Amino acid sequence: MNLRAGSEALFALGRPRTDTAYVNLGTGAFVQCLSAADAPGLLHSLIWRSSDESLYALEGTVNGAGAALQWLATGSRLPLAKALGRLPEWLAEAREPPLFLNGVGGLGAPFWRPAFRSRFVGRGGVPQKMAAVLESVVFLLLENLTRMGGSEARLTRIAVSGGLAQLDGLCQRLADLSGLPVHRPKLHEATALGAARLTGGIMEMAPPREKVFEPEENRALNERRARWRDAMQAAL
Repeated sequence: MNLRAGSEALFALGRPRTDTAYVNLGTGAFVQCLSAADAPGLLHSLIWRSSDESLYALEGTVNGAGAALQWLATGSRLPLAKALGRLPEWLAEAREPPLFLNGVGGLGAPFWRPAFRSRFVGRGGVPQKMAAVLESVVFLLLENLTRMGGSEARLTRIAVSGGLAQLDGLCQRLADLSGLPVHRPKLHEATALGAARLTGGIMEMAPPREKVFEPEENRALNERRARWRDAMQAAL
């Protein structure tokens, strides 16, 4: 057995499904799906090999997820723990947050601009800016998911894990924009769990308890994403 480092979260729920995009939301955000073909702007690599099988996956990276929240909290002189505690409320109340062009840690897939300057487009207080940062993570994930959908991958669902996946407002936005149901299993450390399953040779398992966020029409969010894409293209 051979496992590529960094792909452990894909195996947290057992054998990865071919119809599922796996999103891990932590300091950075990563989205992966099984695919034998590559796609422009995405990483493509062998993630698993045994004596009789090889699995390949596409991967997109968003460097600034939790790291971007830390960046904003530090710049706003706000304790991060206090900000994290208010995120569910701020996401629920955000009606028209500014746009955030998120280059914290370098702009990752599918643009790959390491020196990209982070900036807000529009004004707002700290609550609105925190919501904007989280929306930027979703927007960047969608850029990657769109390219995955243009490959041979046939995605019908998204599975999320990681600390930021506990935010209902974030999961609902991901479902609304992607048009796919977002499944949030009741697990906390997907990377550690996936590594443990692989070490023990456990590729199959009973479905875990989960919460499912079904896509809903969200015109305002779609309009913000369209304006964000225009602003990003202009900045690039």
